[in-house]
Amino acid sequence: MTSASRTARARIKPRITDAAYIQCRSAFATFNILKPLFKRKIRILDVGCGDKIYESIFPKAEYLGVDNDPNSKADIVCDASKLPYKNGAFDLVICSEVLEHVYNPDKVISELLRVCKKGGQIYLSSPFIYPLHDYTHDFYRYTELFYRKRFKKYHVTALRPSNSFFSTPFLLTNILFSNKDNILFIPLYLCLNLVALFVDALGKALVGMASIFRKKKEATHILNSAPLDFSIIIKK
Repeated sequence: MTSASRTARARIKPRITDAAYIQCRSAFATFNILKPLFKRKIRILDVGCGDKIYESIFPKAEYLGVDNDPNSKADIVCDASKLPYKNGAFDLVICSEVLEHVYNPDKVISELLRVCKKGGQIYLSSPFIYPLHDYTHDFYRYTELFYRKRFKKYHVTALRPSNSFFSTPFLLTNILFSNKDNILFIPLYLCLNLVALFVDALGKALVGMASIFRKKKEATHILNSAPLDFSIIIKK
């Protein structure tokens, strides 16, 4: 299995022995809200498509990809801030782990909204507490407040943090030591993922206890304040 195919598998079928298991699991849980679209004949645009990791999920769709990398599987190589499509051309627009890499994110978001038809949906995911992973094009991190304010005119179907404040240190360790070609790291990923799952469950229990004292909002804010990643679905 190539590095690209391993990355694709980890994004849509994450295993607990993967370094990025928890954030991939959470992001795909958000993506899975789109399941009613999986077997429909719709038009999809994947912006920053790379290897088109989501294409196999939509066997009946017209699935198009754009990317600025000529070595990607893009149908058109272009800048995400200047998409070569008409207004409202797509039922679903995907932009996964891309926004942090574009220098003018607002222009890109405006383009995503422009090419998405009225009643269509947009899937976004982007890191928050995450190491630099492209030393030449890794410019921004986005908070939950950014997403809520930027898309306040639209219906936000889902906005999910990948994990809790408490598990972030363990997951960051996994990411920093991640090496897809070295099986010796698998026990480390497994152990830290299990610990992260445990502390996330404990955090949710604490939020439940806080609600007894009418402090649920404050506890939830702390719990969701520093995840590795956010994923969101917007209905236009």
